[in-house]
Amino acid sequence: MRILVIEPDELTAEVLVSILSHQNYAVEVTIDGQTGWELIDVYPYDLLIIETHLPDMQGVDLCQKIRSHHYQTPVILLTDHSSGHDKAIGLDAGADDYIVKPFDWEELSARVRALLRRSSITASPVLEWENLRFDPTSCEVTYAGKPLALTAKECALLELFLRNQRRVFNCNAILEHLWAYEEMPGEEAVRTHIKGLRQKLKAVGCPAGLIETVYGIGYRLRPASTQKKMPDPGSPGSIDSHREIAPRNAPSSCSLQSSHEQVLQIMENVWDWQRNKLSWRVKSWQ
Repeated sequence: MRILVIEPDELTAEVLVSILSHQNYAVEVTIDGQTGWELIDVYPYDLLIIETHLPDMQGVDLCQKIRSHHYQTPVILLTDHSSGHDKAIGLDAGADDYIVKPFDWEELSARVRALLRRSSITASPVLEWENLRFDPTSCEVTYAGKPLALTAKECALLELFLRNQRRVFNCNAILEHLWAYEEMPGEEAVRTHIKGLRQKLKAVGCPAGLIETVYGIGYRLRPASTQKKMPDPGSPGSIDSHREIAPRNAPSSCSLQSSHEQVLQIMENVWDWQRNKLSWRVKSWQ
């Protein structure tokens, strides 16, 4: 998932990037509305986070411009004002959500996930294809009950295919969905990640060619009708070729605690970095 943050405050932008990158989103940042609009008009973002007070325009005006050009990308407005009137103006302008600073990172993450689910075709959090199960919120992947240890990019790649079962993605489309513009590699990186994902799926017994190459076009998830039907390990009989279901097991308290501690450590590092930088600036003024 690719997110654009339009935020002129460097500290807030750093915190947002740390929180969202930790959850395997590809995050890009710009500080003004015009540059943000130019990026939105060119690249397919899955979510926009826009500060209401930008150097060159109001975030509400940018939101109206986005909607007037018929872009349906979910928008979160970020502001210092908590009045109901301000929220009403933002929502009427086409925003999908409105978050007041200072924000709680867990609440922000939950709102981001909710909007991304709402904008997708199906809303259930866990994706399933034959005996392959993928939980985007925890990046837990299993096949026939066997866990797969995937990298962040492999998880993002698998999610992209599972959410777009009939679509063929060429290398450029995959790069645009999975990498931020500033860090975008070459097409060889896509082929490397595809190869690694295929090898890991094969190692746990997944049918060969689950991710197939459409020669001259790109890659896609192989239609389930061409694969051998396999019973669900949890229940007898056949299953749908593709379905999304609610999680069978909630994440353990240990995994949640670990994730919480990691995010807090990231945010603490950002604050320390900012504090040291501000200290340096103060000394330079003396």
